[in-house]
Amino acid sequence: MLMSEMAVKEAEKRCVVLVPSPFQGHITPMLQLASMIHAKGFSIVINHPELNPPNSSKHPEFTFLPLRDGLSNGDPSLLNLLNIIPAMNMNCRVPFQDYLVQMMEKPELYGQISCIVYDHLMYFTTEAADHFKIPTILLRSSSCAYMEATCAFLQFQAENFTPLPVRPSSIDGSTSIEHGLPDGYLEAVGDRGRIVKWAPQKEVLAHRAVGGFWSHCGWNSTLESIVA
Repeated sequence: MLMSEMAVKEAEKRCVVLVPSPFQGHITPMLQLASMIHAKGFSIVINHPELNPPNSSKHPEFTFLPLRDGLSNGDPSLLNLLNIIPAMNMNCRVPFQDYLVQMMEKPELYGQISCIVYDHLMYFTTEAADHFKIPTILLRSSSCAYMEATCAFLQFQAENFTPLPVRPSSIDGSTSIEHGLPDGYLEAVGDRGRIVKWAPQKEVLAHRAVGGFWSHCGWNSTLESIVA
């Protein structure tokens, strides 16, 4: 048996657990990373909140295990972001620990856990990982500009100012298309353009009909435009 075949065979006995946050700009890079890890022969387990779950039908090769978050019927708008994140971390902590125990008790089903890759918003994972002595890797899918904006957002909140949300569809279907647009805007655009709540951006950019891309310079948009 070749050394590369032996490495893949050994990897098949091991799994990587990935924990994405429920925001679309965070889910996409996490699943892309999962696909790259899976290509190396590891099995993949996605522990995700019930709020805005990833589409498991697009990744039948992965195991998707939902975490009870107590937020599935809540308002996922950006104005509630500072409430959602701590509540999600508090509610998902115990279910995540339970899943880790289940996976460690059934290595023949899931494989030995090699490490946990978690979104930086899902910091509850570190407690369980430390308890079970499982290595962790933090995935931060945002740019430096985003981090500066986040710090400013928190400062505004601390001073009792409410920043204006400018991206109502951070979570798929969270609000209507009309939300935040000027009156009559859709009518004015008419057949000259198309406004959607969400689209598979990688596939859209790769289409031969696309001649240009005007973006707000988000990190995912930047990377996807380079790849396309």
